[in-house]
Amino acid sequence: MRPTQARIHQDNLLHNLQQIRQRVGPSTAICAAVKANAYGHGIEIVAPWLAAEGVEAFGAATVAEAVELRRLKITAPVFLLGSLQTDELAEAIDADVDFFVWSFDDMEALVQAARGRKKPARVHIKVDTGMGRVGCAPHETEELVRRVLHSLPLEWVGLCTHFASSDGEGLVTVAQQMTKFTEVLASISARGWTPRWIHAANSGAILTQPETYFNLVRPGIALYGYPHQEQAQFKPVMELVSKVGFVKTVPKGTSLSYGSRYQTTTDTDVATVPVGYGDGYRRIWSNRAEVWIGGRLHRVSGTVCMDQLLVDLGPQSGIRKGDPVVFFGPSTPNRPIPTAQSLAELDGTISYEVLCGISARIPRVPVTSKTTVPPVL
Repeated sequence: MRPTQARIHQDNLLHNLQQIRQRVGPSTAICAAVKANAYGHGIEIVAPWLAAEGVEAFGAATVAEAVELRRLKITAPVFLLGSLQTDELAEAIDADVDFFVWSFDDMEALVQAARGRKKPARVHIKVDTGMGRVGCAPHETEELVRRVLHSLPLEWVGLCTHFASSDGEGLVTVAQQMTKFTEVLASISARGWTPRWIHAANSGAILTQPETYFNLVRPGIALYGYPHQEQAQFKPVMELVSKVGFVKTVPKGTSLSYGSRYQTTTDTDVATVPVGYGDGYRRIWSNRAEVWIGGRLHRVSGTVCMDQLLVDLGPQSGIRKGDPVVFFGPSTPNRPIPTAQSLAELDGTISYEVLCGISARIPRVPVTSKTTVPPVL
């Protein structure tokens, strides 16, 4: 197996799930977001672990992701969170998904696609309360619900919205969106209409806004260890590792990598490590990010290449080919390695983008309490 791996730690994932369960309580269901290959962690690894823990539903963004969940024998409801083209509807119905609907045209297309099927297509009405992305206008919700209730090929099972700023300050606050959503809910309830699922809370809201829980929450980044709030209570699930591929000793003043953007300041050892921007380790981290080798941090030295990077180890480092390297993962006081969040801050992005950006050519390796993996010192 390739030495560069993304190790996926089951214990940390289940710890994070337990943190969420403790907050929302036993009466609130969880829809685990496993879209984008489980935020880069490997849907084929993460989804079965979560299913075994009794997660009540899973969130997918595409039909292909929903089909993959069914291939993995996931029997829980799969919420199809994204928009669909008409020619995708039949495949989605075959995958037995829960559809999110927010327009009359999409609802009519789903009616046509579901007609004649053995059972109705399950529908969640999504309300745009301030995200500005997808969702019906609040004043349209009642009519959409009415039409779904009167369409035999459809079954109304959910009402939901999505928060724009649950993990920080924004022009549209959670409180403002909650006001709109609860008004919609009240108007529908006044007609005697109550769906099985009412949901709004993503990771940020789960940690800070208990009034948003209703009877189902949709955690994403918190499951993988990087919520914006209370990060100390959560553990990163992915650990990106490799091994030193080559070590050489070079004299003072030696230029390293493309563009000669780094020169050694003394006679020193230089390690070549087989990871690069083709793997999702970003070029912008050149001369900025640190990696853990030989029990301490060393700065990436010179331009990150497509498949390799260089590290100035210092003189007489003692580092040899095959020694382990850690790029990011769970950090402790005795092992202060970078995290996906600290790397994200180097180029003004978010941990989600770092995690999702790890290339498919890096194997995802599940690590459980029964797994034997070499320690990274």
